[in-house]
Amino acid sequence: MTAYAPGDWDRDGNNDVIAVDQAIGRMFLYPGDGNGALKVKLQIGQGWGGYKVIPAGDLTGDGNADLLTIKQTSGELFLYAGNGKGGFKYPYLKVGYGWKGFDLYAAGDINNDGKADILSIDGKGDLYFYAGKGNGTFAKKSKVGRGWKGYLLSAGADLNGDGFADIVSRDTAGRLWFYAAKGGGLFAKKTQISADW
Repeated sequence: MTAYAPGDWDRDGNNDVIAVDQAIGRMFLYPGDGNGALKVKLQIGQGWGGYKVIPAGDLTGDGNADLLTIKQTSGELFLYAGNGKGGFKYPYLKVGYGWKGFDLYAAGDINNDGKADILSIDGKGDLYFYAGKGNGTFAKKSKVGRGWKGYLLSAGADLNGDGFADIVSRDTAGRLWFYAAKGGGLFAKKTQISADW
């Protein structure tokens, strides 16, 4: 079972957890109880074997948490728009292709335009920015960095209070780095903020 970053999937004010059992391809919602524990799981999907799942925040601007998925055999990118009840709206939408071999990350609002964006790292370690359009689709990618191979990336929060979502990453030596967003998908020079991670 693989658990994914929490979000309020059923819009009850409590953060929940989405999990996928890759062996049987089923997706489950674990509703949060608001006290740090989870309620009984609910099956909310099937046929999820062979997909990379990325909880991506509200990509459609309707206030509901959404999912992006990459079909690993084809590299197709799909949007599953949340319905605010713990499930998804249908039909789901194909919003990209050519994603085979990419790692994709929910990035929050990197360019401060009120729309959720995404970042990706390709097999060569190049970092790309995709500006969200607010309808679940994205503008053409922009290369914003290189040398990211082997890094574990976390993005989506405004850590320095300037209105732009920033990046924190961990390298293979266990060092933790901070990258302040500058707008337009670009970032300031990295600053080491910790070690032994």
